[in-house]
Amino acid sequence: MKLFTDDRKLSILHKGEDLVPRGSMLSQIAFAPMREPLDREVVGYLEATMGIRFPQLILDFLEQCGGYEASTKYVYPSALGKAFKPIGIELRCPDRRCFFDLSCFQQPDLNPFATLSGCLPADFVQENETLLRKMIPLAWDNGFLLCLDFSRNPCEPAIAFVDPNTPVIHPMFLDFIDFVLRIGYLEH
Repeated sequence: MKLFTDDRKLSILHKGEDLVPRGSMLSQIAFAPMREPLDREVVGYLEATMGIRFPQLILDFLEQCGGYEASTKYVYPSALGKAFKPIGIELRCPDRRCFFDLSCFQQPDLNPFATLSGCLPADFVQENETLLRKMIPLAWDNGFLLCLDFSRNPCEPAIAFVDPNTPVIHPMFLDFIDFVLRIGYLEH
């Protein structure tokens, strides 16, 4: 797998074939690279202390698509030609459906458990500590989190939705590619 952006459009090549279908919402989104390089020391520290391995696809995505910049015409990431249209992903939880705005990706930090436990009730953190210690926040939307979940596979994380209000952790996507290919925007 290889991820790259050409003219701010995302392509994911697998065996020479682009997995991003032409005409899909994802093909109509412009991404901005991060202004600062991803801190590889933090990535290495997390891999060593958590016993995980970040797939190169995730690191490429964060560096090439995790930027944020504003202009009079666009907020990146944003839908091409659709000024200020937020990009995100539809989440289908057992109790509701919602649109998760992806305008704020989070860089990996040295203590993802502290980040998670800081937004969740103490008793919930205590009951779910083993799982939470294998999760790294990926995106934030008004207090809600999408996290890389390394609890089942230390080399290929699933994506989980963390609702601090309920509180609950919903498994959302089997892997990172499943997550990326579902990125879109609200049409209304």
